[in-house]
Amino acid sequence: MENVLKHFNVELTKDYVDGLDYYFYEETTADGYCVFVAVDDYRKTPSVSEDVYYYDSDLKDLLIQIIEDNIDGPVSERKLFKIYVEDIESEWVESAMNELNETIQNL
Repeated sequence: MENVLKHFNVELTKDYVDGLDYYFYEETTADGYCVFVAVDDYRKTPSVSEDVYYYDSDLKDLLIQIIEDNIDGPVSERKLFKIYVEDIESEWVESAMNELNETIQNL
């Protein structure tokens, strides 16, 4: 994971603080179902049709896209992109890191 994060100049954190670039977290619906929220601003009300996911496996592809979209110029010139992930040790995060690592290896 460290190799991927360093390559893309990304930091994953479990600290839910203001000013991060993206937030991934779990919420519970009124009837007890778990859903996953992914937003670029934690202060806005998530849009059910755009920011809420029923399956955490969908978050893997979104995380990969967000990290790859952060590529702009050499690593040394990029702003550190900070992402809150409520459960950094989840399978979908590990899967995203593995896929990004394969991408790096194939460059």
